[in-house]
Amino acid sequence: MWCAAPNCARKPLTGRQTRGSGRSALRTQAVHTASAQMYAGNRVNSARRVSVDAMLTSSVDDPSMSRYRRPKRPGASVFFTVNLADRASGLLVREVAMLRQAVAQTRAARPFAIDAWVVLPDHMHCVWTLPDGDADYAKRMGAIKGRFTQMVRRAGFSPTPSVNNRHGVVGGRTRVGENPDLRAEAPIWQKRFWEHHIRDDRDYAAHVNYCWINPVKHGLVEDVRDWPYSSWHRDHPT
Repeated sequence: MWCAAPNCARKPLTGRQTRGSGRSALRTQAVHTASAQMYAGNRVNSARRVSVDAMLTSSVDDPSMSRYRRPKRPGASVFFTVNLADRASGLLVREVAMLRQAVAQTRAARPFAIDAWVVLPDHMHCVWTLPDGDADYAKRMGAIKGRFTQMVRRAGFSPTPSVNNRHGVVGGRTRVGENPDLRAEAPIWQKRFWEHHIRDDRDYAAHVNYCWINPVKHGLVEDVRDWPYSSWHRDHPT
């Protein structure tokens, strides 16, 4: 999925799911072509980064997302942005092992292919491909968020309540459900997430590369190779 420490950067994952060898080959070629354009000598090309940001950032940050009716297309490839409620938090990288476990458990119950994933301190981006005949990405993402929340709360983490949060989460609200440790607690995640259905191979390559470049965009590292929590390492084994 992604590397959790620098020393695993050279170990590609096995058993990656694909949907059709022809489509996979085209997408792999598209990603490699975009990568070659973005990284000159494996360094970031800032001009290219700006153009990719222009393609994606306005949609990712769109406040109208709460009014958006999510499409459901079986077997689609989908790009996600998922944020913590506290955008100053470092919880996701601090507890990346729990996040990995939450994803693994969700994939075991409801399989999907991971085409790209990057985890930053307070948010994450990923590209999934759903199985043929299956369009329910929302339950999968909800399960990942719920499992991670259970794990970190049981480990003793308690977020600071946030009142009148513009992202649609209210600290201390009463929650319903089967899990008593999720009730009457300040939220860990923003209430909603943003998704974009991939249109074609070029769109696929742009969003995969957006995942990879994001740590550089946020000033966390100067080179994509230096961020350990990224599927870039899986797809560029050395």
